[in-house]
Amino acid sequence: MTGSHADFMRRWFDQVWNLGRAEAIEAMLAPNGRVHGLGEADAVATGPAEFRRFWTQFCEAFPTRRFTVEDVVESGDKVAVRWRARLIHGGDALGPAPTRKEVVVTGIAFAHVRDGQLQEGWNNWDSLELARQIEALAPIRPILPQA
Repeated sequence: MTGSHADFMRRWFDQVWNLGRAEAIEAMLAPNGRVHGLGEADAVATGPAEFRRFWTQFCEAFPTRRFTVEDVVESGDKVAVRWRARLIHGGDALGPAPTRKEVVVTGIAFAHVRDGQLQEGWNNWDSLELARQIEALAPIRPILPQA
């Protein structure tokens, strides 16, 4: 595969998330590729089949998705991506009943790309804000001192 690792990550977000192509996962994630930070703390999806389980649930919960890669920094075989997603909460695959609301979530992905495939990925995204926007979590209200 030709092109930079930054281009690879742009394709990943477009093919896997925006276009929802399951076959792109098989082609782009190494057979033993590891993906961290998808949901539960310390959970790691190894290989396309495990990653696809999370991806399927996420796509069912948010059938309308648009991920925008806002920044990419590449150094050797490592790539950092800052992204923003606009999602419509249209399914209950992640638990909460669909609100049909448009939500916005941001995140950062750090990836190791080699031989045209994602070898390992670390994700950090604002899942707390996502939960708040789909009304799965009440906002935290600061306690102010009494006057």
